[in-house]
Amino acid sequence: MKKKSNFLRNFALISQLSINIMVPVFLCLLFGMWLDSLFQTSFLAVLFLILGVLGGGKSAYSIAMNSLRMEKKEEETPEEIVARYHREHDKGVCDDRVSQKNKSGSD
Repeated sequence: MKKKSNFLRNFALISQLSINIMVPVFLCLLFGMWLDSLFQTSFLAVLFLILGVLGGGKSAYSIAMNSLRMEKKEEETPEEIVARYHREHDKGVCDDRVSQKNKSGSD
């Protein structure tokens, strides 16, 4: 069952990545072609095509990184989760939050 779940997750990720790349590229290209016809120029379509590729690439990169982060979190063992919890709380991050709540609650 785990293998089927991984296949479906990977298929969904690939589909989402391809859509997130193609949509900005085509929309920017169409917008650039429309502006070219409106202003009688010939360079805006290329400019907007480049912007669409950059935007789609950034979107795909962020989705891929979020997916990798999520997979890494799923692979964490309970001991690693507890160790991370203690590392975060030993830094005093939560102590500051608690002291701020106590100050605001006592006023």
